[in-house]
Amino acid sequence: MTKLCKDCKHYRKDWISHLLFMGDRYDRCFRPSDENLVTGESYAKFCEIERKYEPPTACGKEGKYWEEK
Repeated sequence: MTKLCKDCKHYRKDWISHLLFMGDRYDRCFRPSDENLVTGESYAKFCEIERKYEPPTACGKEGKYWEEK
C-alpha cells in the first residue's frame, strides 16, 4: 500500500488553493512535531516538503509518520 498524504490523519487540504486551481502544493501536514513554546500550538508544514526532503524530522518518501485516518 502506498502511503499518500491525502489518506493520512494529519493531512489538511488547502481549499483556497484548490479553488484557485493552484493544486495541492499548499496542503498541510499537522503532524505533532515542533511546538510553539509560547502558545503550545503545533506548526503545520507543507505536505510536499515533508515528503520530498529527507531531513531527520521529515516524513520522507516512505511516509515515516503516516497514520491511517
